[in-house]
Order: sequence, then structure tokens, then C-alpha cells
Amino acid sequence: MAGPLLRGSKLRTQFLNRLEELLEKEFTIEKLFPILDRLESEIAAEATLDRSKWGYAPNYRRGGGEAGAADYPAGIAQVKNFIEQRRAFLLREIKTLR
Repeated sequence: MAGPLLRGSKLRTQFLNRLEELLEKEFTIEKLFPILDRLESEIAAEATLDRSKWGYAPNYRRGGGEAGAADYPAGIAQVKNFIEQRRAFLLREIKTLR
């Protein structure tokens, strides 16, 4: 995670402290998930119309696999999962880099 610029410097300490603070106070599940939930509800009707307009089959997804107009919530779930995993990874890394 840390390149030569941050290796053994005061900047590194400040960076790690700030990153940890942001992860603990701003980039939290409690703050981010409600935003995603709100956006999901706001685009529900438009997502269905978009899929209908462009002729996507109900189970179509670019790159293969099963997805469709009714499955855009699975995309939201994937973003939530990424947030959880990324936060956990960064918090672990911060501890190893101190």
C-alpha cells in the first residue's frame, strides 16, 4: 500500500492516521448503506424502463451470467459487499503499516 513517498516518513504517519479517521467516521456502513438504499429506490422504475427500452432479456448481463432489470438490486448488494470488504482490508493494512 505504501510506496517510496510514504516509506518511513511523517507524511506516512499523517496519511495512515487520516485514512483511519475517515474509515471510522465517514466511510462507514452506517453512512454509506442508507445512501445506496436511497439511490436504489430512486432508480428502480428507471432501471426497469431502461432494460425494456434497450431490449435486454430478463437474464441478460454484459459479460455473461444471470442478471436483468429485476436484478439491479444484486448490483447494489455487490457494492455493499465491496464496501464491507474494502473497509476491513484497509483497517487491517493500517495496523500492519504502523
